Amino acid sequence: EVLSKVKMDDITSLREDLLDETPDDLLSLTVLHDATLLRCLYIRYMKDIVYTNIGAIVVALNPFNFKIPWYTDDNMPKYLAEGPIIEHNLPHSWAQAHNTYNEMIADRFNQCILISGESGAGKTEASKIVMKYLAQIAAKSGTAEEREAGL
Repeated sequence: EVLSKVKMDDITSLREDLLDETPDDLLSLTVLHDATLLRCLYIRYMKDIVYTNIGAIVVALNPFNFKIPWYTDDNMPKYLAEGPIIEHNLPHSWAQAHNTYNEMIADRFNQCILISGESGAGKTEASKIVMKYLAQIAAKSGTAEEREAGL
């Protein structure tokens, strides 16, 4: 019934070549539409890539798994080694913390990281991940003893 009320001119045909786009930043999708955004997040999640950027915002889908290889703590030095903006690593809470910390240092203004979500979505875990990274990046310029305390 509903489809009979829709005019053919109002229907856009599907481009199947766009279905499997999985950029790190959803703003890079060829077509920004609910369906393409959700499809991209779904494909990334099924590949155990649970973080995706939307511009300066990171979307984190709770994997209920702390053993995904590219998100283990031994990968943190790759993020710490980058310049003031993360450009060569996967989206992650570490990347948000890295960029925010470096903006705070460069601009000499307070910064804020907002972590939100429904109950059980992983906000506490995300907060711990951000705090651990901030401890590491802040200790980077400290003494060896201070760097060790940041672990």
